[in-house]
Amino acid sequence: MSSEAGRRHRFSVALLGIDGAGKTTVARSLVRRSRARGDAASLYRHPGGRKTLDNVARRFNSTAEAALGSQGLTVIETVTRSLAVIRSAVQSRRRDGLVVFDRYIHCQIALRRMRGLHSSPFLQWLLTTLPRPDVIVFFDISPRQAHARILARGIDTEPLAMLCELDAAYRQLSDFDDFYRIDAGRPVADVVDELEAVICAAAKRKAAHGLVISPSSTIQS
Repeated sequence: MSSEAGRRHRFSVALLGIDGAGKTTVARSLVRRSRARGDAASLYRHPGGRKTLDNVARRFNSTAEAALGSQGLTVIETVTRSLAVIRSAVQSRRRDGLVVFDRYIHCQIALRRMRGLHSSPFLQWLLTTLPRPDVIVFFDISPRQAHARILARGIDTEPLAMLCELDAAYRQLSDFDDFYRIDAGRPVADVVDELEAVICAAAKRKAAHGLVISPSSTIQS
């Protein structure tokens, strides 16, 4: 076996977007579809913990932000999400094939911007220290449609105004223009189809630059 043949093939993708954009649903569908073809695929989720805190606060007719304050909630979210990202970055290094990150550091940076908080040196340090995902995909959807989806699933609530502000915060990120943008307002199968095409094209570009990646071992067009 040659040294190149013995090296592992890995491709990572991070999914970003406002609540209700379908990130988790699409991530799970993508991984299931990949595994059904016999390809290696793994999913790592990076929640901030706010929904859990909101569920607790709701018992007292409150919200997590009202109970903890904007800065207190942000600190808890930052620690929770950062630890999840660090853990998955370490664990996923041992994985072959497709690695999907449901949310990433950019999500917390966008939340801070939405709340009018200063940029976090720690989050910026994480972005420059941890391996950057091979592809970062932004799920583009109108806040109104995302809000309708949240109401339909009936397990949590998000004010429409907050979704609008978060969408604007994402678009103000310094590297937003580097993200792939996918129309997430369509049926799940259509979004997964386009996501697969984006990953396949990016994997081929990665291979063309001399890096070891096998598109056929991740996504087949």
